[in-house]
Amino acid sequence: MTPPLDLSRRQFLTAASLAAGTALLAGCAPGTTPGSGPQTLQFWHLLSGGDGVTMSSLLDQVNGAQSAFRIRPTVLAWGTPYYTKLAMAGAGGRAPDVAIMHATRTVGWAPGGLLDTWDLDRLAELGVDSTKFPKPIWEKGFVGDDMYSVALDAHPFVMMFNTDVCDAAGVLDSDGKLQETTSPEEFLEQLRTVSGTASGHALSYGY
Repeated sequence: MTPPLDLSRRQFLTAASLAAGTALLAGCAPGTTPGSGPQTLQFWHLLSGGDGVTMSSLLDQVNGAQSAFRIRPTVLAWGTPYYTKLAMAGAGGRAPDVAIMHATRTVGWAPGGLLDTWDLDRLAELGVDSTKFPKPIWEKGFVGDDMYSVALDAHPFVMMFNTDVCDAAGVLDSDGKLQETTSPEEFLEQLRTVSGTASGHALSYGY
């Protein structure tokens, strides 16, 4: 595990906001007064490939913009072992200052005291507030009245449809869009209608 940390998230957030101009790692939990000399901020993340290159570039910008501290990233593999290490580090008081995790995990982690809350006033001072995010994404960071995570990214689900096939099936509205359904059952019935006029599957799912 990494050694005890001596740089508060408040300090890192201020520098990151000024250097990178993004809400990438924006957020602030109650900080501690740093000691003298260079400070280190521990940051665990799971980004590789193109995402990892982008993250490295952003961290280089922050590190190069000042000399008071340096962010030290630790890149780990996706999966259960990552969360096991993170939970053990948190329970042992040796967690990183900032870490990436799926938003769905915060609901289980926050009540156990494994995560610090973020200072909404401090976020707002740095231009990070609900106006910068779609409402559902911003609200996902809350557990009860407290914010425990700030979104780094989001994954949209997009449905594409063949206009010729759907028009022949009679499931388009007057604007040429797929007729809106209000329940899973209604959507399945719409698919059955489409499958009756087209060869192959009425619906395919993938990335």
